[in-house]
Amino acid sequence: MNIEEHWHKGFDAIRDPVSLHDENFTVLRVNKAFSNLFHLEQEEIIGKQCYELVHRSNAPFHNCPCKQALQLKEPVTKEVYEPLLDLYLEITTYPIFGDTGDFQGVLHFAKNITGRKQAENALRDSERLLKTIIEAEPECVKLLAPDGALLMMNRAGLKMIEADSFEQVKGCPISPLVTPEYREAFENLMGKALQGQEGTLEFEVTGLRGAHSWLHTHAVPLRNKQGEIFAVLGITRNVTERRQAEERLQEQLDFLQVLIDTIPNPVFYKDSDGIYLGCNRAFEESVGLSRDKIIGKTIYEVAPRELADIGNEMDRKLFRQPGIQTFEAQAVFSDGALRKLIFNKATFIKKDGTLGGLVGIMTDMTEYKK
Repeated sequence: MNIEEHWHKGFDAIRDPVSLHDENFTVLRVNKAFSNLFHLEQEEIIGKQCYELVHRSNAPFHNCPCKQALQLKEPVTKEVYEPLLDLYLEITTYPIFGDTGDFQGVLHFAKNITGRKQAENALRDSERLLKTIIEAEPECVKLLAPDGALLMMNRAGLKMIEADSFEQVKGCPISPLVTPEYREAFENLMGKALQGQEGTLEFEVTGLRGAHSWLHTHAVPLRNKQGEIFAVLGITRNVTERRQAEERLQEQLDFLQVLIDTIPNPVFYKDSDGIYLGCNRAFEESVGLSRDKIIGKTIYEVAPRELADIGNEMDRKLFRQPGIQTFEAQAVFSDGALRKLIFNKATFIKKDGTLGGLVGIMTDMTEYKK
């Protein structure tokens, strides 16, 4: 086998398509991979213009790497999509010059990078989808660097802190927006996340325009491929309306407690299992126990045994036949005096229509019975 044959054999052994062109873009030589790419014999390709063969055109396209290599007199590498082949190719062209500097041709290498480009395109599509989901998410999604600097925040988060754009807060710490009484707890939460512990916190913030909001955040550590924590992911919900509703409810409960505390008769209320839910001051005085020692207890833990037996039996009857109930009983009060009482009870219903419990009022009839 002579040198020429060795050269041809080596040329054909190259797995990527390779061709040699002259200054007029005429194909002078191709390897087997190149001819296989076009499903032609090598003899059918040699002598044709490359732009006719590859692009079905009458001239080189404006971004042709062969054309640029000729103009620049240096190697050129480009990534192109060939629609006729439906392939992404990495094209590298090398201009060849003789010892005297005379041009001898352009060596053209084509590497199939379709799989890589498809993976890159799929990754970009996935990133766009993820970004769209994050931006559409009604809860705040943010990333904090180990030093507390803001790396990312979606539209919902920017609204929570009253920022006009991400650029306004990019790289800034979030903790100064947390009100002073919760700032240390917030920083501790971030610190634990950077140590690998996820956690939650409910706290108050002051927005950039001065509005106060209550937020509930869940912080988790983010790790890279090496398992190192590089950021903290925070998912935050605005719970201002819930907090305001809780405050309004507490105000109503406080008002109702003051209201029943002004009633001179002992008042109490229980759940459907007969557990005390609350009472007024007069009831506390009658049994000689403070409210915190009554709530959560049964009648057997609050009243004398004889009264407890009667009260428990009457409660059961009322729960079996909800409505209003009145009965008389005697009891020794905390002052040691025997009292003759009238109990007036009524059941109450919960929002879902099920039995909630009962409310009772005790009237001391001792003086009237004498």
